[in-house]
Amino acid sequence: MLPTHTSGRRATRVADLTDPVHVVTADVIIDAPAEAVWAAVTDWDRQSGWIVATTISRSDHTEPGLGDRFEARTGLGPIGVTDPMVVTEWEPPLRCEVRHLGRAVRGSGLFELFPLPGGRCRFVWSERVEVPFGRAGRLGWIGARPLVTAGLKASLSRLARSIEAG
Repeated sequence: MLPTHTSGRRATRVADLTDPVHVVTADVIIDAPAEAVWAAVTDWDRQSGWIVATTISRSDHTEPGLGDRFEARTGLGPIGVTDPMVVTEWEPPLRCEVRHLGRAVRGSGLFELFPLPGGRCRFVWSERVEVPFGRAGRLGWIGARPLVTAGLKASLSRLARSIEAG
């Protein structure tokens, strides 16, 4: 949790520049069963269709599962980062965790699905970001975090629309 500082009556939040690890989470309720959502979110080749500004590539096209490796290229035009990943946890249809192995993107990503009554599902996407480049990187994260959060939320909206449209 970020520390809170008060100035008069107004409380403000400041970034903890000593901690290189930050968590970003977004969730969405999808009008589809967990199995259908799982099939969509773990189809690496189709993630480019719902994850904003991201293209996924794989060297092989085997069934997804524990140990599977793939890369995500996120960015606009020539500006972006390549994010190699490996699946480190695989519990269909409820949980998938990947480890980010790149230079600029390090940490882990987690997809969690929670079945709900009426054939619906809550999908939670969390990223545990290990911010690179020391203090300069942590300062940059102050500006990047809202963009990352907005990207996750927009991606989940696209995912839900896609699945619910059939």
